[in-house]
Amino acid sequence: MDWICAEAGSGRYHVTAAAALCGGDLQILLYGGTRPHIGAAALAGPAGGVQTLALPSHRDDSVAAEAAGRFARAFACNVSVSAGIHIDSASPGEIRLLVENCRACCALLERKLSPHFRPEEPRHADRPE
Repeated sequence: MDWICAEAGSGRYHVTAAAALCGGDLQILLYGGTRPHIGAAALAGPAGGVQTLALPSHRDDSVAAEAAGRFARAFACNVSVSAGIHIDSASPGEIRLLVENCRACCALLERKLSPHFRPEEPRHADRPE
C-alpha cells in the first residue's frame, strides 16, 4: 500500500496528513504538534454523516470529523481518519493555528489525491450494514 502525504506548518505547529487508497476508499492519518498520537477517529461516507470516536480527554475528534467529511464529499468514497495533534499547554491561539494547518494540509492532500479519483465515475454507494 502506497501512502500519499502532505504537510503544513513548521516547528511545533507542523501537521502531516498521510493517505492510503484502500480499494475505492481512503484511510488517512492526521498528526502533528510536539507529540503526534492517535486521539480520535472519524468515519464518513459519500451519502453524508460523520461518526467519531475519541479517547478520554482528547479533542482530536473535531479535526478528524472535518477531514473525513471533506474527503468523503470530494471523492465520493468511504473515509477513515485517525487524528492526533498535541502541544503541551496549548493556548487558544496555538490551537487555532494547528486547526488552520490541518485544513491547509488537507487541502494540499486533496489536490495530490485528485488524480487517483475520476469524478465522472462514482466509486461506490454507501454499503448498508
